[in-house]
Amino acid sequence: VEPELLDALRLAAGRIREFHQHQPLPSWETNALGGRLGQKVSPLKRVGVYVPGGTAPLPSSLLMSVIPAQVAGLLREALPADALTDAARVAATLKALPRVLSAPRPIDEAISTAGGVAIDALDAALMLRARPGVFCAGEMLDWDAPTGGYLLTACLAGGRAAADGALRWLGVTPPCV
Repeated sequence: VEPELLDALRLAAGRIREFHQHQPLPSWETNALGGRLGQKVSPLKRVGVYVPGGTAPLPSSLLMSVIPAQVAGLLREALPADALTDAARVAATLKALPRVLSAPRPIDEAISTAGGVAIDALDAALMLRARPGVFCAGEMLDWDAPTGGYLLTACLAGGRAAADGALRWLGVTPPCV
């Protein structure tokens, strides 16, 4: 990892940690409104965190998912306390956690929403016409159809097309599959 990137990630991690240390909400209760009202805040014992991996990992997803969980003390089951400050070890541990899919959701719950980057704002390689070098794919795009379970396929195919477009824009021939 380049030193500048590592410094930027450390700076971001510190800022994210600082923000989330101020976030815990206290429980409260009142009788002022003619009855007993309140909110009880109870910590979770465990939490799952999705960190995209593969050939283009997103460090921001790792930082924005794991650090709040660390602040809340939720990674203790997977790593000893002294390892929680080692970003590479935390990332490797999270990527190694098993992912279990028990069943698909019903089609009426698997509908994407419309909105996002308009298709006419993109060229054939899914690059923004107004910002050369910026490519869009997946749920960034304006889906205007009930895609249902096909959203994942569309996101993967769009991601591949955008990656190929980015490689071509950089003057690199995309690999064949």
